[in-house]
Order: sequence, then C-alpha cells, then structure tokens
Amino acid sequence: MAGKQIKASVIVDLLGNLLRQARLFGQSLVGMGRQGGASLHGLGLRANSLGSQLDRLGHQGQRTFSGLRLGLASVSSGFDHLETRAKAAYGGVARLYGLLAGGAALYGLKKSLYRPGGKTTPFA
Repeated sequence: MAGKQIKASVIVDLLGNLLRQARLFGQSLVGMGRQGGASLHGLGLRANSLGSQLDRLGHQGQRTFSGLRLGLASVSSGFDHLETRAKAAYGGVARLYGLLAGGAALYGLKKSLYRPGGKTTPFA
C-alpha cells in the first residue's frame, strides 16, 4: 500500500506542478500580449506622428518651390527689362559711334583741304 500511496502522491504532485506551470505559462502569454499591444499602439502613434510631419514638410516644400518659382519669374522679367534697356543703350551707343565716325571723317577732310595761312587747296 505504501507504494500505491507514493505513486498517487507523485501523480498528484505532477498534476499540481503541471497545473501551476500551465497557469504561469498562461499568465506569461497574457503579459506578453499586453506588452505587444502596448508596443503596437506606441508604434501606431509614432507612425501617425511621422505621417503628419511628412505632410507638413510636403506643404512647406510646396510653398518654398512656389515662392522660388515666383522669384524666378520676377528675376526673369527684370532681365527682360534689362535686355530691352541694353538694346536701347546699344542703339544709342551705335548712333554715337556713327556720329563720332562722321565727325572724324569731316575733321580729316577739313585737315586735308585746309592749309595754314588761310589758303585752301585748289579743290575748294
């Protein structure tokens, strides 16, 4: 009988130990599930935050490039105006050079036909 009691005691101890281990394992699984849920919630919050930051960055970039486009258009129109003024100035300089060349030609002609002492060449 003592052998049967020891056998029954070992079976009861094993079943008790098995139940305790199963309970601990279940509690570990519940804790792991809670931790995983909290971690996934935090990850979701960070992903939403990153998405909103990227959205703001996109809007800022859009505003920046829009301002840059307007600035380039303004600079381009300024260069067009400058080109127009430069062409007008070049036309004025070309006319001035023409007048100077004509004046130099007349001066050279006068020098070649005029002689000191009031005498002119027989061509005049």
